[in-house]
Amino acid sequence: MNWTYGYDWEKEYQDKKSLTEIMLNSPYLSNGASLLMHDRKWTREAIEDIVKDFHKKLLWRRFSPPPSTTKTCSLPKIKSNPLNP
Repeated sequence: MNWTYGYDWEKEYQDKKSLTEIMLNSPYLSNGASLLMHDRKWTREAIEDIVKDFHKKLLWRRFSPPPSTTKTCSLPKIKSNPLNP
Protein backbone atom coordinates (compact mmCIF):
# COMPACT_ATOMS: atom_id res chain seq x y z
CA MET A 1 0.00 0.00 0.00
CA ASN A 2 1.16 3.51 -0.72
CA TRP A 3 0.58 6.14 1.95
CA THR A 4 0.43 9.90 1.67
CA TYR A 5 1.85 10.86 5.06
CA GLY A 6 2.50 9.70 8.59
CA TYR A 7 4.21 11.34 11.53
CA ASP A 8 3.78 9.09 14.57
CA TRP A 9 7.25 7.55 14.17
CA GLU A 10 8.98 10.95 14.37
CA LYS A 11 10.19 11.94 17.85
CA GLU A 12 8.53 15.37 17.86
CA TYR A 13 5.07 13.82 17.24
CA GLN A 14 5.15 11.08 19.86
CA ASP A 15 2.49 12.61 22.09
CA LYS A 16 -1.26 13.00 21.68
CA LYS A 17 -1.40 16.77 21.21
CA SER A 18 1.33 17.22 18.62
CA LEU A 19 0.32 14.11 16.66
CA THR A 20 -3.32 15.21 16.50
CA GLU A 21 -2.31 18.69 15.35
CA ILE A 22 -0.02 17.54 12.54
CA MET A 23 -2.35 14.80 11.29
CA LEU A 24 -5.21 17.30 10.98
CA ASN A 25 -3.15 20.12 9.49
CA SER A 26 -0.49 18.40 7.40
CA PRO A 27 0.36 20.15 4.14
CA TYR A 28 0.00 16.71 2.52
CA LEU A 29 -3.66 16.30 3.57
CA SER A 30 -5.90 16.12 0.51
CA ASN A 31 -8.93 14.21 -0.71
CA GLY A 32 -8.05 10.52 -0.93
CA ALA A 33 -4.94 10.80 1.25
CA SER A 34 -3.81 7.57 2.94
CA LEU A 35 -2.62 8.28 6.46
CA LEU A 36 0.05 6.05 7.99
CA MET A 37 -0.37 5.26 11.70
CA HIS A 38 1.48 2.73 13.79
CA ASP A 39 0.39 0.69 16.79
CA ARG A 40 1.91 2.96 19.43
CA LYS A 41 0.68 4.38 22.74
CA TRP A 42 0.63 8.02 21.53
CA THR A 43 -1.18 7.07 18.33
CA ARG A 44 -3.82 5.15 20.29
CA GLU A 45 -4.28 8.18 22.55
CA ALA A 46 -4.68 10.56 19.58
CA ILE A 47 -6.77 8.46 17.17
CA GLU A 48 -10.18 9.33 18.62
CA ASP A 49 -9.58 13.09 18.42
CA ILE A 50 -8.10 12.77 14.94
CA VAL A 51 -11.13 10.88 13.63
CA LYS A 52 -13.64 13.20 15.33
CA ASP A 53 -11.94 16.32 13.99
CA PHE A 54 -11.68 14.86 10.47
CA HIS A 55 -15.41 14.12 10.69
CA LYS A 56 -16.13 17.73 11.71
CA LYS A 57 -14.02 19.03 8.81
CA LEU A 58 -15.83 16.76 6.37
CA LEU A 59 -19.28 17.84 7.55
CA TRP A 60 -18.26 21.50 7.45
CA ARG A 61 -17.06 21.22 3.86
CA ARG A 62 -20.05 19.13 2.78
CA PHE A 63 -22.75 21.39 4.18
CA SER A 64 -21.16 24.83 3.90
CA PRO A 65 -22.75 26.96 1.22
CA PRO A 66 -20.54 28.54 -1.42
CA PRO A 67 -19.43 32.07 -0.41
CA SER A 68 -21.69 33.71 -3.00
CA THR A 69 -24.86 32.19 -1.48
CA THR A 70 -24.08 32.57 2.23
CA LYS A 71 -26.93 34.99 2.93
CA THR A 72 -29.66 33.03 1.13
CA CYS A 73 -28.70 29.42 1.84
CA SER A 74 -29.73 27.48 4.94
CA LEU A 75 -28.04 24.27 5.99
CA PRO A 76 -30.04 21.07 6.46
CA LYS A 77 -30.47 19.92 10.07
CA ILE A 78 -28.90 16.50 10.57
CA LYS A 79 -29.24 14.55 13.82
CA SER A 80 -25.66 13.26 13.79
CA ASN A 81 -24.06 16.59 12.89
CA PRO A 82 -21.54 17.28 15.72
CA LEU A 83 -21.38 20.93 14.71
CA ASN A 84 -25.10 21.44 15.37
CA PRO A 85 -26.25 18.97 18.09
